[in-house]
Amino acid sequence: MTRPYLHLLLLLLVPTLVVGCTKRESPQLSVEGLRYQEFPGGARIVSGKLVNKSDVYVGNAQVQLTLFDEHNVGVSSMLILVKDIPASEAVPFREPVQVDMDIRAARVKSVLVL
Repeated sequence: MTRPYLHLLLLLLVPTLVVGCTKRESPQLSVEGLRYQEFPGGARIVSGKLVNKSDVYVGNAQVQLTLFDEHNVGVSSMLILVKDIPASEAVPFREPVQVDMDIRAARVKSVLVL
């Protein structure tokens, strides 16, 4: 291989190596301890904690829940915004259910990093 080809090869390989070395880890979020509670005064609350299982800080995440009736049929959904999730930590959340239906349970549908 002659010297000009070596320079061309280095020009092609070095950016590829730099890009490969700077790739960041994607956040891995999950919900733990999800609870649906109905209180005597009629208040309905969904609570739990959003766990960041990665080494990356997450500024904002959105938890989407499906809400179920007494027949275990998904009848509605709700969104919960969770802010400031440090790397390798959990952040609690607690939100009122503001749906006029007879809700009996909630389940996580998705978690999105915003």
